[in-house]
Amino acid sequence: MAAKRKRKRYRLTEKGKIAAGVICAAFVLMGTLLFMLSEGYFEHTDPQIVRLVSADATIPIYETSTSETPFTYVTADNAYGADAALISQSRHRYEIMLAGCRGWIKMENAELSEQGYDYPSYYTVDERQNLIHMVSTNLNEPIYMPIVLCTAPSWLKQGEIVYSYDGHYFYRSLDQYLADLNNRQMANSINSIPFYNYYQYLPMHSSTSLSGSQLNGWLNNEKADYAAASVLADAGETFIAAQQESGCNALLIYAVAMNESRFGTSDFAVNRYNLFGYNAVDGNTAAADTYESVYDCLLTYTTAHLNWGFFDALDSRYHGSHLGDKGSGLNVMYASDPYWGEKAAGYAYSVDSYYFSQDYNKYKIMIKTDTGSVNVRKDASTQIAAISQLSSAANVPILVLEEIQGESISGNSLWYKIQVDSVLDENHELHEFNGVFIPYSLSDSIGYVHSQNFIPLLQ
Repeated sequence: MAAKRKRKRYRLTEKGKIAAGVICAAFVLMGTLLFMLSEGYFEHTDPQIVRLVSADATIPIYETSTSETPFTYVTADNAYGADAALISQSRHRYEIMLAGCRGWIKMENAELSEQGYDYPSYYTVDERQNLIHMVSTNLNEPIYMPIVLCTAPSWLKQGEIVYSYDGHYFYRSLDQYLADLNNRQMANSINSIPFYNYYQYLPMHSSTSLSGSQLNGWLNNEKADYAAASVLADAGETFIAAQQESGCNALLIYAVAMNESRFGTSDFAVNRYNLFGYNAVDGNTAAADTYESVYDCLLTYTTAHLNWGFFDALDSRYHGSHLGDKGSGLNVMYASDPYWGEKAAGYAYSVDSYYFSQDYNKYKIMIKTDTGSVNVRKDASTQIAAISQLSSAANVPILVLEEIQGESISGNSLWYKIQVDSVLDENHELHEFNGVFIPYSLSDSIGYVHSQNFIPLLQ
C-alpha cells in the first residue's frame, strides 16, 4: 500500500524569527511553502492521507481556507469512509481531496499519523471487469467497503490496484498522486483524459429503456433475501409511471431508492412508504416523512424535492441533476455519505447489466470541467437573454439532444441543444416557483449552450 510519511517540524534561527505580533506568515524553504503555527515555528506537512474525525455527526467542508459557510459536508462515521487526501494547510485548516471535492476542513477534523496509514482506499478491477472502489473504513486494518461502480476502462487491468480521491484521475503510486495534487496538476496519472462513471454523471432528466417488470425481476432474482419483505418487490411499473410524470429517469430513481431503503425493507420504507429517508436528518431520523403509497412518495420526491429543489437553478442546493459526488451533483448537499452517488450509480449499473446494458451509453453526455456558470439560452445565440444557468461547480454534465450550428464564438459555431435541469414552460422560459409544483416536461425544458469548455464523457 502507501509508503509511510512523517511530519517535519522546523525551527527558525533567531535571525529568521518573525517579529512578535505577526498573526500568520509564510516563507519558502527549499521550494516548500511553510506556515507559521506558533511564534517562531513553522510546520510543513508532506501530502499524505488523513483520517476524518469529529465529535459531531458531520464534518463541514469549506471552499477556501477562510470561508465561513461550508460548501458541502460529510459524515464523521468512518463506516462510510475513513480517509481523505491531505494536500496543504493554512493556519487553522487542512486542504483535502475527498470524493471529488477539493476543499478545506478544520484541523480538528483530521487525524494525522506520524508513521502514515497502511490501508488507504483504492480502486481495483475484478474478474468480471468491474471497476471496484475499495473504501477504507479502518486505516490501521484491512477493512474495506467495496462499491461496484461500472465497467472498468480499458486502461485498467484485472487485479490492478490504483489510487484516486477524485474518481477522475488514477495513479499506480499513491505518493505520486498526492504529489500531483499538491502541485495542482494531474501530469503523472494513468489516464490523460478524466474518467467519468456514466451512471454517476447521467443527468436525471432522461429515461430508461428498461420496463417496470424488468426492475421487479432484478430485485426478485438478485436480491431475493430482501424481496419478500420489500415494498419495491412489485413497484417497477410505479417507477415508470413516475418517470412519465416527473421526467426523472426511473432506473436512477429506483437505484437511489434501493440505496436509501435497503432494497425497500427499511423501517421508513415499510411503515411510512418513505423510500428515500427524506427528512431523516443526521441526529433526528425520527422526523422522517410519511407517505400514503409508493407512488405518492415517488411523485413528491421527484417533483417537490428534485425538480423544484435540487434541480432548480435558483435553489442554493443546485449542483447539477446527476447523482455525482461531493464535488458536483445531488451528493453535494443531499447526503452526508461521501460515496452516496457512487453507490446509487452502482445499483443502476447492476440492474442494467443484468439486462445486457440496454441503458449504458444511451445518451450523449458532455462535461463542463471548469468552475464557473454557463448560460443556457433559448436559441444558439448570445444575443438572446439567458433563460437559466448550469451549476458553477466543476464536472457538471449536460445531456446533448442535438449538435447545431449557431453564433460563432472565438471561431467556433458549434452549439448543443440540451435537456435543461430546471423546469421550463411551453415557451421555454424558466418557471419561478409560485406555490404550485408545475410538472417537468421533457419537450418544454429545452435550451442551448455553446460547446466551448465541454468535453465528452468517455469510458
